Amino acid sequence: MLNARWPNGFACSRDEGTSCSRFVSGGRSFWQCSGCRHQSSLLAGTIFDNTKLSLSPWFQALYVLTQTKNNVSALELMRHLGVLPNCMADEAQTDAGDDAS
Repeated sequence: MLNARWPNGFACSRDEGTSCSRFVSGGRSFWQCSGCRHQSSLLAGTIFDNTKLSLSPWFQALYVLTQTKNNVSALELMRHLGVLPNCMADEAQTDAGDDAS
């Protein structure tokens, strides 16, 4: 993905600088421009920018949505991918916490 994002090497979106350092924070890789110190990631500026899911479920969802002949409901897609909506995930965590005590 790095080559797809920056085919000619890192290029800062602010000052077009090419010198950078790489670091990992929260399990995600970031690149920091040595000139202006602007930080960027592979997903910055994309539809996946602030996602908490890994890219695999997103790509699976895109595949399902583009390969089915009929519409796919959100619930059907969630069942297919094995993910929960935020409100149900919060309940599951609360219930798990109650069971542990």
